[in-house]
Amino acid sequence: METLRTARLVAVLSAAALALVAAAPAAAAPRATLTGHTPDFVHHARAIGPAPGAERLGVTVWLQPRDPAGLAQFAATVAARGRDFLSPQQVQARFAPTAASYGAVEAYLRSQGLQVTATVPNRLFVGAGGTVAQVSAAFDVTLRQYQVGGQTVVANDGDPSLPASLGDVVAAISGLDGAVVAKPDVHLQGHGGQPFRHSPPPANAGAELCTAFAPNGTPGYIPCPFTPQGLRAATGLSGRVPTGAGQAVAIVDAFGSPTLASDLATFDSAFGLPGAAFRQIGRTIASGPAADDVPGWQVETSLDVEWAHAFAPGAAIDLYVAPNPSGALFRTVDRIVATRSAHLISLSWGETEYGTPPAQMQAQNTVFEIAALEGIGVAAASGDCGDESACAGVPSADFPASSPWVTAVGGVSLLPHQAPVAWGTAICVQTQATSVGLPACPAAAFAGGSGGGVSSLFAAAPWQTGATMRTTPDVSLDADPYTGVWVTFQGGFGAVGGTSLAAPSFTALMALAHPYGLATPWLYGPARRAITPVGNATAGPLNYQGLTSGNLYHVYFGDDQGLSGAQATGLGFLGGLFGH
Repeated sequence: METLRTARLVAVLSAAALALVAAAPAAAAPRATLTGHTPDFVHHARAIGPAPGAERLGVTVWLQPRDPAGLAQFAATVAARGRDFLSPQQVQARFAPTAASYGAVEAYLRSQGLQVTATVPNRLFVGAGGTVAQVSAAFDVTLRQYQVGGQTVVANDGDPSLPASLGDVVAAISGLDGAVVAKPDVHLQGHGGQPFRHSPPPANAGAELCTAFAPNGTPGYIPCPFTPQGLRAATGLSGRVPTGAGQAVAIVDAFGSPTLASDLATFDSAFGLPGAAFRQIGRTIASGPAADDVPGWQVETSLDVEWAHAFAPGAAIDLYVAPNPSGALFRTVDRIVATRSAHLISLSWGETEYGTPPAQMQAQNTVFEIAALEGIGVAAASGDCGDESACAGVPSADFPASSPWVTAVGGVSLLPHQAPVAWGTAICVQTQATSVGLPACPAAAFAGGSGGGVSSLFAAAPWQTGATMRTTPDVSLDADPYTGVWVTFQGGFGAVGGTSLAAPSFTALMALAHPYGLATPWLYGPARRAITPVGNATAGPLNYQGLTSGNLYHVYFGDDQGLSGAQATGLGFLGGLFGH
């Protein structure tokens, strides 16, 4: 009897134990955390609440190249030599992620309900999209809404993770942080009249280094921008110089401009330029969220295309239009690199290193590293806010200009009859000025200047001697909107500047003088004799009266925010490539 009871008790306990085991959750599969993805602002910005789970979100998964150390060493050797470049096929065979790794990433994304939206031949990224809920689950992150700079953005409040099997395959995930949006580095004259007037500029404007600059205020006068002929002469391109025939300049921008084709034709006709060999890759997007600054990108696009053509009138101009100003810009650059569909790429945009997760920058830096290995020269605007402390709150270099595989192009002011000064504009306004009883002019306020700084992430390349960490800019061209250029936009003419002018101008100059390979080693070496160092000289004020307001403006030059003349301009002004 006792034996039977014992047997029954054992049976009951065994059944209970089996039930408990069956009810217990399976052990979670191990995951690998991807560090360097949490945006700094989540620690102090106001959190509004969880991001809506049904909201759509696009992300880009960036893969690690094979043999990263070997890739860096090979790219540095090839860039320094300026020859022995590899083809995209050779790069893919030696350094691209394996097809198996790439397939595993795609399979995981699909298994999480995400749609794979973009792939690339060199297997450096996979684009995907889904709801906030799906993205959160796939990468084990909480996505919240934050108030940042007066706007509501969605961002991750911690680092994402992936299955451990993908931990060594994936370098970064971009798109989780909605605050990382590239800004066009285009700068308009901020005072005095309508930005774009529907009448042609004077035929001789800028023909003599813009001598129409008035030493004193002239009622109704707005500072005179350069024409193509005027700025070419100021940059040493007078006489018989190459036109860029047989070369192509690739420009990458977001959104495009609906009026670009007609604006380019008007610009060419107004200034006597030959018709441009122009094509656009990617469709124009005419509207978008306010945070994306579609109108700013439209002006940016016009400036880039028109002035690349002005400096290299014989070169083909290829405009690549990205559908958004975040991950799509870098994906577009990588598509060019993966097929080597251009040897010269101009980027007139960027974001502060401070505001960009380091893992994302490291992964995107690989794209520029491979570009250098393939003989593609990439140039980027260094920024329009000095050391960025006035705009970002802290000093910061801008990315992608801070990549050691990119030539960072800063800006100068080109005033008549004097040496270039670092672009750093300060403006003092006397409201409703009259000929008598002018009120005292208050202190001049910083209104923009050449971006520059020391990278917090990237070491200096071997050719940037004397620096431990990457320092920007490398070289400079005209960028001050008060010594800027005519741009045609929506049929009108306006004065525009910014390092957005300097970047396509530089890229077009490379089509004439250095069409293959990263230009930076050449600039720090043989081409250094063509560069004029820029010191700490200042100039001004230039005084003028607004067309409609009657205000009197005093413009001071050469005082950049937080930067000396050399820090704002790098090696200096590139104005002597052709012996002038």
